[in-house]
Amino acid sequence: MRYPLVTHDPPLFQAPAESPPPSAHAPHVTVLSPSVRDLTFEGRDGVPVRVRGQLLAFGTSERDEHSHTTEFATRSERCSACRWFEVNIALVEAEIATDDCTCASSPNGDHEASCGLEPPSGRYLVVTAGRTVVPEEMNFRRAEFTDSPLEVVELLRVESARDRVAREAAGRSESEATRTLPPISARALAQAAAYDDDLRSAYLAYSAARS
Repeated sequence: MRYPLVTHDPPLFQAPAESPPPSAHAPHVTVLSPSVRDLTFEGRDGVPVRVRGQLLAFGTSERDEHSHTTEFATRSERCSACRWFEVNIALVEAEIATDDCTCASSPNGDHEASCGLEPPSGRYLVVTAGRTVVPEEMNFRRAEFTDSPLEVVELLRVESARDRVAREAAGRSESEATRTLPPISARALAQAAAYDDDLRSAYLAYSAARS
């Protein structure tokens, strides 16, 4: 999907002609990037997805308190302590293929930096999950790699239950669905945008297209 180019007169974001002198009272804010570490996520059917990289964002709609008097919410009840949504966005350096040593030689027990690793399937990893503790209900998980920051946005956009009911009642196909970012996904994308310039551009483009 190509988002329209939105311009403003005067521009919303316009750099000053000259940088103002630093204020003696202005605090210096430094955004520290997440550390590179080994990460494990649950993918489709519970299959683990293991990568080495930075966890840019995590979001969840889970709540501690139930919104009903019974032990579990019924199928028609909404309760974020019984059913909730989770999202993770990671910047990937490599996929962890195995815990076994793959070094050409390690006579001293020292491992090569690439030991057990393989090139990633994409620069970004987006993991989403619909979680439930209600008996006989299933957890739904998805893990997708992509090199495109715009596709990260697309992977997070969904059709709301209300919009789906209205679309089906009108006899429209799934290709005509209206998909938006749920609040949890929007907040996670905003978190990730603070650490990655390309994701920031994609997030701002989406926000401009929505305004």
